[in-house]
Amino acid sequence: MDWALDKIGSPANGSPGEEDLLAAAGIGTVVRRGRAPSYAVRLNELIIHNNRTWFGEGDIRLDALVVQGSGSTSKNDFYHPNTFSFPRVADGEALSIGQPGLLLYYGQPRYFLDLFLLVSRDRGNSDKLADLLAQDVTAKALDPAVKPLVELATSALTSTAVSLALQAAVTIGNVAYRAVQAVTSNTIGVYRTSFLQVADKFGAGKHPEVGYLDVKDLSFKYEILAE
Repeated sequence: MDWALDKIGSPANGSPGEEDLLAAAGIGTVVRRGRAPSYAVRLNELIIHNNRTWFGEGDIRLDALVVQGSGSTSKNDFYHPNTFSFPRVADGEALSIGQPGLLLYYGQPRYFLDLFLLVSRDRGNSDKLADLLAQDVTAKALDPAVKPLVELATSALTSTAVSLALQAAVTIGNVAYRAVQAVTSNTIGVYRTSFLQVADKFGAGKHPEVGYLDVKDLSFKYEILAE
């Protein structure tokens, strides 16, 4: 949500305090006692309208990435990549994800949760997103983006720290997008959204509430479940 980035900033003299700015951005500053709730992101259905083949069926690759503010300093806690392959998908056909759906993420987000989806033609035998992000060249590109997330996890919560972490999430998504593009052909659709801790309750609920989200040559729906 870009409006959140606009509302977060270092307060000048006489301006609202940090807690006011964080509240305006939907970021909670109070950690309640007890176990933090877990959240699951589940893809319920995804329909391919154009599989990017001249004739018949094509192999489809779905890459999903979740980036979230974390209380940990481990890279593995900041971003969660997944790759799924679906052979022989025809135009107008839904991916065979089964029931109750395809689990894209399960964990305990903190401050925000960003979701990235990239659907493309699958060349076959290509590295999964997790492996791509671990490669030397890609890992070096990720290092500057991970730093603000580490600082958010290890230092005092401020509006500036949250703003930099939200921007870092977008950078991580862009690095992942370029890495996937390098090993696949013909992007079919790309989706990105962001949910905040307080204002959006990490997006808990159905997306959309009714019908499908339409992005380029995709129609899909997903839900975020709170436990």
